[in-house]
Amino acid sequence: MSTDTHPGTAPAEAGPAATAAPVHLTKTPEPAADTDPRTDTETGADGEAQPNRLAAFATGTTRRTGEGARLIGQWLAHWASTADQSSDEIRRRLVAAQLEAYTERRTETEAAFGKETKRIVRLEEEASDGGLTQAQRSQLTFSRETARRLEKTLKDMRKAKFRPVQPTERQIARARSFGRLRRGGALLGAAGGAAAGAVNAPPAGLLALLAATGLAWWTAVHPPRLTHRPVPAELLLPELDPPAKPDTEVAEGDAVVEEVVDPALFCAETDRLTAAVLSAGAISDGRVRLAAPGALTRLANGWMAKVVLPKGDGANVETVLPKLGKIAGEMDSDRDRFFMEAIHASAGGNAKTIAVAMFDTDPFLDGVPSPLVGATTVDVWNRGIPVAVDAFGQIIYLVLRNTSLSLGGASRSGKGAALRGIIGGALLDMRVNVRLIDGKAPGQARWSNLAATFIDEDGDRRAERALYLLDAEINEMSRRAGILRKYGVEDINDPKLIDELGGLELVVMDEVLPFTDNKKFGAQIKQALAALTARGLAFGIILILATQVITKGENGVIPRLVSGNISWKWAMRTTDTTESNMALAPGAASAGWDASKLDPHIKGMGILFAEAGYKRLRSLWIDGDDMLQLIANVTAARAAARRLRGQWNDPIEAELRRRGAGTEPPDPATIASATSSSLSLTVTAPALDPSVPSIDLSDADNADRLPEGIPVRLAEAHAVITAAGGRMSTADLAQALGHPDPRDLGIEINKYLRDVGVERTANGQVRVPGVDNPVQGYFAKTLGEAMDKYRK
Repeated sequence: MSTDTHPGTAPAEAGPAATAAPVHLTKTPEPAADTDPRTDTETGADGEAQPNRLAAFATGTTRRTGEGARLIGQWLAHWASTADQSSDEIRRRLVAAQLEAYTERRTETEAAFGKETKRIVRLEEEASDGGLTQAQRSQLTFSRETARRLEKTLKDMRKAKFRPVQPTERQIARARSFGRLRRGGALLGAAGGAAAGAVNAPPAGLLALLAATGLAWWTAVHPPRLTHRPVPAELLLPELDPPAKPDTEVAEGDAVVEEVVDPALFCAETDRLTAAVLSAGAISDGRVRLAAPGALTRLANGWMAKVVLPKGDGANVETVLPKLGKIAGEMDSDRDRFFMEAIHASAGGNAKTIAVAMFDTDPFLDGVPSPLVGATTVDVWNRGIPVAVDAFGQIIYLVLRNTSLSLGGASRSGKGAALRGIIGGALLDMRVNVRLIDGKAPGQARWSNLAATFIDEDGDRRAERALYLLDAEINEMSRRAGILRKYGVEDINDPKLIDELGGLELVVMDEVLPFTDNKKFGAQIKQALAALTARGLAFGIILILATQVITKGENGVIPRLVSGNISWKWAMRTTDTTESNMALAPGAASAGWDASKLDPHIKGMGILFAEAGYKRLRSLWIDGDDMLQLIANVTAARAAARRLRGQWNDPIEAELRRRGAGTEPPDPATIASATSSSLSLTVTAPALDPSVPSIDLSDADNADRLPEGIPVRLAEAHAVITAAGGRMSTADLAQALGHPDPRDLGIEINKYLRDVGVERTANGQVRVPGVDNPVQGYFAKTLGEAMDKYRK
């Protein structure tokens, strides 16, 4: 298994941050709250009354001031702990103290030499005038000897350069501890003085309190950066620079000759990186250099380079990369903006070559659209499915050759977007048979007509059908083993064998917990998953497991026998460090790879652990009209190739039908529509009310309304809810539509309902499968009523 990377679609000089976000055929959502014109209160996403604006303003101001106070407290703690001082600054201060002592000794020596010289001149003048006493003669002899010794010392000091003793890590830590004591004492003294002043002069104390409150209010929107400050200019003297030695020494007989290194391999960035890796203890000596004169690319918001570690101290990729966090701190940056990765031999690298990138802002802030938009075919075996982009702007491809995947993360962390790309890309390869097990229906309902097998029922029936499917895949391994035995091979070593075997089997289980935790079938499902992960890849049977709860162990959600055989582990944001380690690998967080620290505001942000090690990446984005276009392209391609469910001899479905667990064929109207137009965006879901016709979104005359006046978003929601059985929660609807925020979606749909005077049934409360209590959501009947009124 390999992690294949290819140049992305973003411009090389901009990386992922410069790629435009996908364009959506929808109207910009309304503000966070709507004002109902019939009342003097504000309404939220579900039409419930909200506090008036004055109360909201007061609450917002209080929260903002509190947040600012918290940020000020964090900054004071940051300052008191000396975290604003890099190890390089402390090292330079210790070396500066040595330089100061050296300069002081030289000054004292010069002064003593001058004093002795004056004394010798005076005594010699007195000797020429009338002679010296015995004591004076002895003093003259002593002064001459002292002057000669001081003169020699001065000559030696002037000849020799200042050579400091570099501080050890322990000395740097001790100096930092002393700094914390000094700053902590200063804070305590300032706090005591302020308290005493407030007691003795209340008006002054009140003014100080008001000033502090204003400062907290301002700080909430101008948060301080908790990072290392730049090294002060007075510490940037050449004498205080870290020691460096030539990168290569060539022995000639008993002599050691320094090899000349091209000056073009060094620049300000490599010098800064050298100082950082030295201070972080990643190397002990030498200079980091570029791999080639043109190996540095300066971008609008940072730079990227391929560098080579110095020789002579045993430093290599395996010893340097674990210190990424320390190096980032020494570079006055952090893990969100500083990146280091190994360069493999296939890309011209070795044990000492590293790819480095540093940005002014987080390069993952802007989403990158998936190349699947507009694609009509994908080769999952050789090139792979484009699934994500890394900090260097490279597209990450999931190659289904010898690769299984676990995808973990908290709710709303972006797993759905990643799965959309994986499933859609797999379906564009006609050799792939997607078996989709939906554990949080209707999350994957969009693929119900396209998957070779689709399971989304509730309760035990869903778990029972999933078990039957896994058993059928285990039996399929035996059938395929017989075919491979005929060719004298043990696994698929030639892609030409894929067609003879019947294609690649891709089993996707979205949310593992409802299946492995099922009281009736859970134990058998765990055993089946373990068998498939242990042997399935050799026969072209691939597993993709997505889950929110990632506990492992023999009785965990994902048993150890399953997780131990999964080659790709992809973690989105998790709730805590323990969950992160379970999603990736034991000790990942202590090595600096903690998914619980990922930015919660960047959906799809994650950490991948594969054979190449750890990598930060963000899933490619595809939703809205692009998602509809992809589904239409997949439907057309599979219909033309006769690879839709029911169009080909499927041994898995045949076995499921024998056990009464088969999947119904897709709607014939869907196949006919796709066959006649490969780029149709028609939503053909049946309406609950026969008087409500199907909606053709390709007739939209602008990004907001259909020709009949029906809002496009309302028509999309109605079609999805109808296909899901007539009711759906707002959160599930947002996921099905690819909308990033359920609350904003609810605000938009509620506005469309109020505009035509339609009230939500049961005050917006709906009961959905798998949830005990009612949740906020919509009925297809309610949206259909609103669409009727828009037509009129």
